[in-house]
Amino acid sequence: MISKIRNKWFHINLVLRHRWEEGGMENFEKFQMRNTFNLGIWVKTYEAVGKKKGSIKEVFSKDNHVRAYMIGLNLIVCKVWIDISRPTFGS
Repeated sequence: MISKIRNKWFHINLVLRHRWEEGGMENFEKFQMRNTFNLGIWVKTYEAVGKKKGSIKEVFSKDNHVRAYMIGLNLIVCKVWIDISRPTFGS
């Protein structure tokens, strides 16, 4: 399940993956969830490139990078994580 909240000030994506989802070896993440047991809380921060506006130079400029944060919870039967970022170029 993926849920999205998007407005003018921030974007939030909520993802819930569980052990009984359809998929096999063609999707390694689902295969790994069925065969491993993880328990824990994790946090990750990274920079992402924003939406295209204008030339390629503008897309990869420092002004178009967005700081994004992920907070996750690994349980034995499911994984849940939230991805929070702010939009660029008024998107």
